[in-house]
Amino acid sequence: MSNWANRNPELVKVIPDFLEEDENEFWLSHLRNDEFWRRIDNADHIEGQPYHFTYNNEYWAAHNLNAIYKYLNKRMHKKIEYEFGDDFLYKPSPAFRKWVRGTHMGGHGDGFKQDLLLDFEPVSFGDVELVPRGYLEVATVLYYNDDFEGGKLHFPGIGVEVQPKKGMLVAFPCASGYEHGVTEITAGERLTSATHWIRCTTMSRTLMQHSLPETWWLHYENVELVYEMMGHPTPVKPKDFGRLDPKLHGEQQGGMLNSHE
Repeated sequence: MSNWANRNPELVKVIPDFLEEDENEFWLSHLRNDEFWRRIDNADHIEGQPYHFTYNNEYWAAHNLNAIYKYLNKRMHKKIEYEFGDDFLYKPSPAFRKWVRGTHMGGHGDGFKQDLLLDFEPVSFGDVELVPRGYLEVATVLYYNDDFEGGKLHFPGIGVEVQPKKGMLVAFPCASGYEHGVTEITAGERLTSATHWIRCTTMSRTLMQHSLPETWWLHYENVELVYEMMGHPTPVKPKDFGRLDPKLHGEQQGGMLNSHE
């Protein structure tokens, strides 16, 4: 990731109209439904936000949204690989947020502690261990609406400010120099989903040099690339591995480990 840590504004990728109109309207039909959401306490490092609205697991399963979101996430995966020129691990779990009036996000760096040291502290929920935040390399944020006021994504260190537009995808490195925040939502509701991505080369080097949680690979779809780089056989997932079990996707009360810009 060091080759990205040069405060280059061009590495904040803004992709307008990533969502097609009918696709966007499909998701909005669910995101505008109060039953899609549930309110949780703030479990992330986000400042100035006493609570979150995240997706309701029961609603998600009842409307069979997993397969549809998986298709959308695969498209994002291909786009990220094209924009950043490398192979990335693909994690299909959803991470939606509803931002209500008065909420905002203070400046922070994805994958960093408050003192901007990479965060390699162990992360686990129950018996499931996850990849530490410090390995995150690219973040993406997808915007489903723009009928709100405020809520700009800003990068003070590189002088970039993004006004979200309906259907827009924004991608940027999780490196020092790309600290960012969200201005206060002053009217309306801001509807987003976010994902973090890790390069396959990063994970192969990490596995050869360091120890990682034994369960890390269960959360990704294309780990065979990592093990091919190492010359090792790919582990086989248990047939009953539950993709919608919150504990298996790093959720706590519905809150993902992702920050949700």
